[in-house]
Amino acid sequence: MTIRTGRAHKGWFLNQAAGDPTQGLAMKWGIHPAGDQRPALSAPAETVSVAILIHGRFVLDFPGHGTVELRQQGDWVQWPPGVTHTWWAVEASTVLTIRWQPGPRQI
Repeated sequence: MTIRTGRAHKGWFLNQAAGDPTQGLAMKWGIHPAGDQRPALSAPAETVSVAILIHGRFVLDFPGHGTVELRQQGDWVQWPPGVTHTWWAVEASTVLTIRWQPGPRQI
């Protein structure tokens, strides 16, 4: 059994970038001071993503799709593969982001 801890890989854990063999699932524990932001668009991910607010106030902007403000503990937003975004922390915030490979489409 391997026990790992730490804040390597910019908060990502349970993913290949963090050296975890788990495939198809990635999780990030993001700690953001007030005013922290990602002004440049993210690269389009090939995964479904969900961001869950643990505490604080956090805004995600999805150009062409709208803006979502997470205000209360447990607020969340989900977006499909290929959607880019930016974000900013209105207040000091902690956000849990989970990404997974989409399943086969049902017709």
